[in-house]
Amino acid sequence: MLALIVAAVLVSGGFVIAVWGVLGLGRALTASHIPRAEVPLVTHGVYALVRNPIYSGLMLGGLGLVVFGASWWHLVTWLGLVALFAAKTRWEERMLAAAHPEFNTYAQRAGRFLPRIGRWPQSRTLA
Repeated sequence: MLALIVAAVLVSGGFVIAVWGVLGLGRALTASHIPRAEVPLVTHGVYALVRNPIYSGLMLGGLGLVVFGASWWHLVTWLGLVALFAAKTRWEERMLAAAHPEFNTYAQRAGRFLPRIGRWPQSRTLA
C-alpha cells in the first residue's frame, strides 16, 4: 500500500510540474526542438528554478511508474528516458544559447532538471 501511495504522489507531482512548465512557456511553446526566435527566453515561474521543468515532471512521473511497477524492466526503461532527456537537453540548450545571448547567464542560475543542480559554470559558453 505504501508503494502505491508513493507512486501516486510521484506521478501526480510529475504531472503538476510538467503542466506548470507547459503553461509557463506561453508563446515560446513549440512542438519542434528549434526555439522560436521571435519570443523572449522564459526565465520566470518554474523556469526560474529549473531550465527543463517539462522533462523534470516527466522523469518524476516516470519514477512513480517505476515504484508502481517494481520491476527491472521499469527501472531500465526509466533510466533510458533520463538518458534521452539528458542528451536532448544538451542539444536544445545549444540552440537556445545561439538564439538567446542571455541564456548563458540564465543557465548559471537555474538547474538543468532540479533546482541548483546542473547549473553552468561561470566560464561556460556554447554560442
